[in-house]
Amino acid sequence: MAPDVEAIIITPICPHTLSNRPVVVAAEGHLEISVGVIGTTTALTVDGQVYLELHTGDSVRITRSPHRLRLLRLAGKGFFETLRTKMEWKGHSNYANGQNPGGVL
Repeated sequence: MAPDVEAIIITPICPHTLSNRPVVVAAEGHLEISVGVIGTTTALTVDGQVYLELHTGDSVRITRSPHRLRLLRLAGKGFFETLRTKMEWKGHSNYANGQNPGGVL
């Protein structure tokens, strides 16, 4: 997700099916998750730091924090250039050299 997009991203850790994907909601929105399965252990981990066992009937409400995080951006490659490199996205070789044959994107 682009760094200038204000949103909340909820990402399943170690999902057991391919249909469990990250969920993106507007920063002003909220998400409420309730534990409804009896006889299983459910745990909540937040940013890899907090572990809390949840029980049937428990619910968790996720909202935007009132605190802002300021990140340092280093000079050099931009977000999408870094993303392209890390994801190994390939395009026409002339585009990578800054050329655009015919002016078409």
